[in-house]
Amino acid sequence: MRWRWVSIALTALATLLLASSVIALRHLEARVPKLTDAAAMLDAADVRLVSWYLFFAQALLLVVLALVFAWAVRSQMAQGRRAAASQARLEASETLFRVITDNVEDLLTVNNIDGRWLYVSASCARYLGPPDALLGQDCFSYIHPEDRDFVKRIFRSVVLTGVAQPVRYRLRGLDGAEYIIESKGSVVRGADGKVKEVVVVSRDITEEQRVQRTQQEILDRFERQNIAIAEHAKSNEMLGDDPEAAYRRVTETAADTLAVERVSIWFFAENLGSIRCVDQFEQSTGRHTSGAELQSHEYPKYFAALAEGRTIASDTAQSDPRTSEFAYEYLEPLGITSMLDAPLRQAGRLVGVICHEHVGPPREWTPDEEAFAASMADLLSLSLEVWGHRLTEAALSDARDSLEVKVEQRTRELAEANAQLLELDRLKSEFIATMSHELRTPLNSIIGFTGILRQRMAGPLNDEQEKQLGMVHRAARHLLGLINDILDLSRIESGRMELQLERFRVSDVAREVVDQLRPLATPKGIDLHATLAAGELEICSDRKKCVQVLLNLAANAVKFTARGHVGIEVHAVEGRVEIAVKDSGIGIKPEHLPNLFQAFRQVDGTARRVYEGTGLGLYLCKKLTALLGGNIRVESTFGIGSCFTFSLPREARGHGVPPLGGLPQPRLLAAEAA
Repeated sequence: MRWRWVSIALTALATLLLASSVIALRHLEARVPKLTDAAAMLDAADVRLVSWYLFFAQALLLVVLALVFAWAVRSQMAQGRRAAASQARLEASETLFRVITDNVEDLLTVNNIDGRWLYVSASCARYLGPPDALLGQDCFSYIHPEDRDFVKRIFRSVVLTGVAQPVRYRLRGLDGAEYIIESKGSVVRGADGKVKEVVVVSRDITEEQRVQRTQQEILDRFERQNIAIAEHAKSNEMLGDDPEAAYRRVTETAADTLAVERVSIWFFAENLGSIRCVDQFEQSTGRHTSGAELQSHEYPKYFAALAEGRTIASDTAQSDPRTSEFAYEYLEPLGITSMLDAPLRQAGRLVGVICHEHVGPPREWTPDEEAFAASMADLLSLSLEVWGHRLTEAALSDARDSLEVKVEQRTRELAEANAQLLELDRLKSEFIATMSHELRTPLNSIIGFTGILRQRMAGPLNDEQEKQLGMVHRAARHLLGLINDILDLSRIESGRMELQLERFRVSDVAREVVDQLRPLATPKGIDLHATLAAGELEICSDRKKCVQVLLNLAANAVKFTARGHVGIEVHAVEGRVEIAVKDSGIGIKPEHLPNLFQAFRQVDGTARRVYEGTGLGLYLCKKLTALLGGNIRVESTFGIGSCFTFSLPREARGHGVPPLGGLPQPRLLAAEAA
């Protein structure tokens, strides 16, 4: 626009200059006729004036023409670019519109004001066929006849008022299927303000409507079932003393609520080998029957399914493996197609089943129906519990008069049995102690003589003899250690373990244990060390038993550590001494920790265990620690290591204190507690 006005201004200026040149020439011509010789008579000023006018006029005329031409070319090029850009934007908009409409799930159409399709999106193809074939057709012809007039009225109202209105109707597809569609139209006006087209956006809500109907049906069933359960729970039959009346109430309520033909209640025999019907209700006749009986050997699959204690929801009972055994004799003749069986329990034990039988087309049991059947079974189970408690109370009332006599008699019998058990326990401990002493004598001889032979005091040995004697020596010492553990166990349990109290330094005990175990730790590359508290901690206790406990714990740590370290740490804590044995061994799983301190129990109790042992070591450690007035605990992480800590008082008990103290009494007294 700016260049156009500049060109117009320059053109006007050139026109003025040309006009002035013409005036100057006419002035010259007016003077020429009066002169005889024009070239001689013109004076020099007039000639120069005319020449300059003509020069400037021609120059300006050329400039103006050039500018006008440039302006015209530029305007043409700009107009071409604008047209190309507009065309590109239009094509991009059309492409974007096509992409959007072809990929949205909603149905998009453009109709004229008569309802004929001008555009149909690709999403309409699955309902109405190819979009191109629909152009120009009447959109109302695809609407269900019962909804067509109503939709036409809404469409006309939108065209007349321009106000969008949602509408729901049934659409008939190419395959004859009916779809529930929700549509909303918006008008498109022309330059004159009149409605030219109607853009309709539609959505298939068939599935949504189906889900809503299904949810409403479920809610209705829930309400009906809850009312039935509440009324059943408050009924006099369920709270009374007449089980038969309660059975009839259960079967009638279940048949009416679930709309099934038959409901029956069955109870197992004591051996679960058969079930007997105590009540069966037929909806069509309103008749109650009972007495039928089924044997497990005749229907093994059904009884196996019942034994699992879960609800049996059989949609196709005649072909379901769990119920098909009844098909020929029972299900087919009576037209029963579906069964729903809910287990009955009393005190956590399976005692029976409530069976629901549907006649007619196969029925798919819904979760809420299964839950209702289970709830009815639970209510009946509660009634069984109540009736059982009442029977128990009656039996207790009958036995109350003779209860004291029976208790006294039983107490006397238990006292006699306990005395016998205590005597047997004493004899057992004495026998173990005697036999252990008898076994130690030959073992000490074996250990001594093998030691003499290995020292070559009886003559030289070859390598194989040295190897065999070493195996005998180690086995004998291992057996001697086992016998010593059994002796200690028998002394503790028989109450004959005595304490030899003395004052000693804990650091000496720790160093002694480290020195004894170093030959076992060094070949495995284990760093065995002791970390002692500042100063010399002294305690008054049984030094031998303290060494035995620490040596047992440290030996276990070395045995179960393949590489890494084993450390003994000593600390003083509020009048006590804590000794901890830490290792980087295999660790202990959490589920195995409760079995650590039990006699003859090992974490790896299989026949193919890797680590040897009898399972007495930690048990004795716990007993000895308790005997010394202390305690023992363990912390372990599987795969990382363990830490066993035992705590002892700085001053142990005197000899006047019974040695067992807080130890448990012999196991034989458990019969008395029972």
